[in-house]
This record gives sequence, C-alpha cells and structure tokens, in this order.
Amino acid sequence: MCYIPVFCWITATVLEDVLKTREVGELPKNLTEMYIHFLVIQAKVKKVKYDGGFETDPHWSPEKKDLDVFDLKKYSASEKAFLRLLPVIKASNKALCEVLSSVLTSQSCNLRELDLSSNDLQDSGLKLLSTGLESPYCNLQSLRLTSCYLTERSCEALSSVFLSQSFRLRELDLSNNDLQDSGGILLSAGLKNPHCTLKSLSLSGCLIAQRGCISLASALSSNPSHLRELDLSYNHPGESGMKLLSAGLKDPLWRLETLRYRRNA
Repeated sequence: MCYIPVFCWITATVLEDVLKTREVGELPKNLTEMYIHFLVIQAKVKKVKYDGGFETDPHWSPEKKDLDVFDLKKYSASEKAFLRLLPVIKASNKALCEVLSSVLTSQSCNLRELDLSSNDLQDSGLKLLSTGLESPYCNLQSLRLTSCYLTERSCEALSSVFLSQSFRLRELDLSNNDLQDSGGILLSAGLKNPHCTLKSLSLSGCLIAQRGCISLASALSSNPSHLRELDLSYNHPGESGMKLLSAGLKDPLWRLETLRYRRNA
C-alpha cells in the first residue's frame, strides 16, 4: 500500500488527526473506516478554513450520529479533494460491497437509503451486498443500482433476498443493467413471494423482452397487494407482455398505480 502515494498521504493524514484529536478510541480498523475518516477531515478543514466553523464541532465525529442516508457528495470538501479520492473509490468496489454488507448486518445499523449507481459493482459485488440485505437487522428501504454492470446472475441473488422473511426494501432501481429476459424471470420468482413488499421497481433499459414481461405480469397476479410503480421504459415487452400488464392495471386486486413504458427511439 505504501508504494502508492495517494494511500500514503491519506493514511498519514488520518493517523495524524486520530492521534491529535482522540484521547480515547480505536484507530480505523480497515481501509473503508480510514477513507470515511479522511472525508470527514477534508470537510472539517473546508468548514474551518472558509466557512468560519470550529474544529470542536460535535458533528465532525463519525461515531456521534447514526447515518440514515449515505451521499458521498456531501463529504467532499473540494473538487481537488474528491479527485484525489477517485483512484481509491474506483479500486475498492469489492471492498465497498463487503463493508456495506457488514454494516447492513449490524444490530445498530439505521441506514435507510443507499445509492450505488454508476459504480462497477458487477455480479460479484451484488452477491456480497445481498448477504447484508438478507440480514434481519437490515433496515434499508431504498436501493439504487443504476448502471452497475449487473446481469441476470444478480437477479438470482436479489430474488433470494425477496424471499427473506426480514425483507424491508420498498424501492429498487436496477435501470440500465444487462438483465434480459432471464433476469426478469428470476426477479419475478421473488416478487411472487408474500414476504416481498416492494413498492417501486425500476427496470428501465434492462433489455427485458416479451418472456420477461409476461413473467412479471404473472408475479404481480400472484402477489398483487404491494407493488405500486413499475418502470419498463426502453425494453421490448411485446404485444402479449403489454397486454397482460395493461390488463393488470384494471384488476381491482392489483395495487399497481404507475406503469411506465417508453419505446426505444
């Protein structure tokens, strides 16, 4: 690690701050904790140097407050600081998923919303993340995974999550991933389960064709009481798929209120 200058600089910055400001407390246990602490330091420096803040403000301690929504943009002190972190972020997607999965399984986790869009997670990253999603301690309600290089293999992992008795997710965005019909069919198997209480599912631009859409319509007929919104824009549901889904909108047992479908140009 020390042969990479950016890692050396981040490590030295974090350790200096920890040793200077913490009379009692543990050092960062892993790279993710170190990166989080580094982001806090950068935000603190900006606040103190340019905005008239104080180093002793209590919200600068990562342990002081539970995190409900994680948004990296809120913690970047400047464009320069963020650019320095880009190599770290790009190189640690697997580590990110492992740590997030660990966080979601923690009894003290209060995270409600997670946006990992436009990250190269791939199926291996989603599989790691799904372990956390299946935890009885996971309170996550919104998960956005747009453009994360996922395939139908990720749908298999998510379908298993849908079967979990502790399932709490209400919003799932899988737009712009190469899921295809096989992925739509796998997701449908999970949607049929009564434990699945998903309210919003976005599959825009996922290359789902007629077979996948017919399977989704069948799933909604089997478990019609939860899903309120379904986005199938830029897919190819075919005449049969659209006919079944449109008929479902008129079914009094279905709770679906919004069906989005926009053809490819």
